[in-house]
Amino acid sequence: MKKVFLCLSAIALLGCVHFAFKASGKTLPRAPIPEQYVGAWVGFDQDSVNFYRLELDENRSGYLAKSLPRNPSEVDVYKIVKWDINGFGMAIEFAPHGDTPEPIYLTNKTALVSLVAIDFEVGGTRNRWTRSARLYREADFAWRNSNALNAIKQRRTP
Repeated sequence: MKKVFLCLSAIALLGCVHFAFKASGKTLPRAPIPEQYVGAWVGFDQDSVNFYRLELDENRSGYLAKSLPRNPSEVDVYKIVKWDINGFGMAIEFAPHGDTPEPIYLTNKTALVSLVAIDFEVGGTRNRWTRSARLYREADFAWRNSNALNAIKQRRTP
């Protein structure tokens, strides 16, 4: 009896939430689909210490590269064996760390920000360090930068 009551209560609550959104003219946000995140994402951690490049492939694999502040030409590369979208979050599974200096993890710090940027927490599993990172879709970043550069060039030209 309690289970039936709880189910009916949950359905009623969802109906109220749905009605409140409809009445306000807003719609419930839809969870993203994996295909929306395929491609390259680039950015820095919170203090711009490390640079990251995340490549998410259509077959749900990919790579993460991290360039180090002590030597920007030194890059650690991690193989992603599986990634997927879970509601508004992202799950990433790395391959075993054979020749990489330190095993790492990458998880959503917050929900996916948008189709333009993703917030992550990245950390080392051996040395127990953590950093926040925001990565931007490389294509959007390049397009916006190009538009800004062209606009400035037009203003500079007498």
